[in-house]
Amino acid sequence: LLATMQQQSTEVSLVGRNNKPTVMDFWAPWCENCKYMAPTLYQMEQTYSDKVNFVMVNGDDPDNWPLIEALKVDAIPHMAMIEADGTVDTALIGPVPKEWLVRDIETLIENTNDVVDTTQGSSNTQCLQSQPQEKLNNDDSNEQSSYTSSSSVMCAADNKNNAKKPLPYQMLDVFANQQDRKIQLNVNVNSNG
Repeated sequence: LLATMQQQSTEVSLVGRNNKPTVMDFWAPWCENCKYMAPTLYQMEQTYSDKVNFVMVNGDDPDNWPLIEALKVDAIPHMAMIEADGTVDTALIGPVPKEWLVRDIETLIENTNDVVDTTQGSSNTQCLQSQPQEKLNNDDSNEQSSYTSSSSVMCAADNKNNAKKPLPYQMLDVFANQQDRKIQLNVNVNSNG
């Protein structure tokens, strides 16, 4: 299923360029957690493909290493959640509950709609620093997750309430120490699985 999804996935060159947010999943054929998550990802893709790019990347393929390095992937499964403008928000590592994906994807879509609304309004923008969220509780287990959301900058145009909302579920912010969180993906991904 993962190889088929990769063959049918959105071209990497469209990420950050087609006004759609992106879920980029790094997987490997030997990864049991990747196989476990595949039906959920497939279902998400079927539900949201008109509003969200889904890009599947085989982490075992050496041709994909430039992309792996660009997104600082060091474990799989690794789902990079990317805003429509190419800003990397977070990475979800390992198997995650479907509800986490749904809520993060819906927030990405909402942020995209807010950006479109904002660009049609005034360009006078004010930005505020949000506070980190509390620790997340994985609903599928009794364990408390050690992941917390990162602080994020929220901007609202004039008096319109078009603030970029932080994703509800955030784990790893590999771009936390970079001023520019936008990525330019000029690498080719091998879509042969």
